[in-house]
Amino acid sequence: MLTENDVIAAVCNKLENMNFEIRQRLHTSEQGIDIIAVKGNFTLMIEAKGETSALGTSSRYGKPFNRNQIKNHVGKALLAASKLISSYRDSVGYGVAIALPDNYGHRKIIGEIEYALKKLGVYVFWVKDPDTVEFKLN
Repeated sequence: MLTENDVIAAVCNKLENMNFEIRQRLHTSEQGIDIIAVKGNFTLMIEAKGETSALGTSSRYGKPFNRNQIKNHVGKALLAASKLISSYRDSVGYGVAIALPDNYGHRKIIGEIEYALKKLGVYVFWVKDPDTVEFKLN
């Protein structure tokens, strides 16, 4: 089970391997943009979500989120991405992405909104495990 922190770490490693400089990398307890990565004149801002709670004391720790919890997390990620798009509208050199666990539940929800994500220009990072990350503009 990938926590949000696991997703953030995997995406940061992928971006560093692509020669991005990680300027910000937040922990689940911190507020703000989870990942800010820069390469040349391009800045990528990423909102990440996990597939289980990151809090060891939580009753959800180690248990997969159900469909409603996945919808809630994807909705929050999309809201954060939309706010960033609104803040940087018409600015060149900025990209927005969401990073999610690569599992059936998250793929299904994203599949339902992939046309909207493409229209918004939101990239999606799919994290299968700490070493397997793929991304695309939907």
